[in-house]
Amino acid sequence: MAVTSFGRILWWGNVRALSVRDRAQFAARHGFDALNIAPADVVALLHAGETLDSIRAMAEDVGVSFTYLDPVVSWLPDWAPGQTAADFVPFLEAGLGRELEFAHGLGIDRMLTITCFPSGRYHMEEVAEHLSIFAQRMAPEGITCVLEAMPMWGLKTFAEVDALRRQAGQPNIRLLFDTWHYIRGGRDDSLLASIPPGMIDHVQIADGSLQCPPGISLFEDCLQRRCVPGAGEMPLTEVLSALKENGHLISVGPEVFSASLDAMTADEIAETLMPAFDAILPKDIRKGAA
Repeated sequence: MAVTSFGRILWWGNVRALSVRDRAQFAARHGFDALNIAPADVVALLHAGETLDSIRAMAEDVGVSFTYLDPVVSWLPDWAPGQTAADFVPFLEAGLGRELEFAHGLGIDRMLTITCFPSGRYHMEEVAEHLSIFAQRMAPEGITCVLEAMPMWGLKTFAEVDALRRQAGQPNIRLLFDTWHYIRGGRDDSLLASIPPGMIDHVQIADGSLQCPPGISLFEDCLQRRCVPGAGEMPLTEVLSALKENGHLISVGPEVFSASLDAMTADEIAETLMPAFDAILPKDIRKGAA
């Protein structure tokens, strides 16, 4: 299946306090090819009087594209997270059942099919069956389903989502690699050599502490306390080198969920995020590299 390739993607987590239009302008100004969008943002814009065409134009008018409808949960019948993330449910369920409409209307060919159910709710065989059915339904629509490990939920490690990909057995399933989730979930660089180049669709980069601070849930730590690359304790250079060595460092983008960034203007976010992001990348894939 042909999939549009984007070298640099801006993830909404870095700029979630900005409007979608301002996020698109940020992406264009700072060398990103594309930005992702959440169904909740699409729903809010439609309620405010926008159309899918006018939302799509917010990106295209400044020379970038939308990619990754994120998150998509409807492929599992009992997808809801546990009590620690109960406040997040309205965000997750926004646009439920309209994902394909949104993807086609915005020119998006990827869905981030997340596994936000609590540990123990499903056996791997059940999850794989549901994912396989969904991926088969999405394939004729030109949609790739992308999996991401999230240590606070059902599939905690990158090894587990890779196993899910293989067990579901559909050619339009790929993987997303998030450095924060990978290190917090259980780092295993040897696994990277076993994954075919191209199977990791994108690498998200964020820093943070090596362990969750006392008195804070892993979910809160993930969504409020990440750091820009180089400002935390994570061995990002080692992990990125392992990815590059195995042919996986093709598409990159920062994903720094941070209450500190939320309080900044677009210019302040850029001053804080962009030098750190560019500095952590291997020289040959930095912005402007030949």
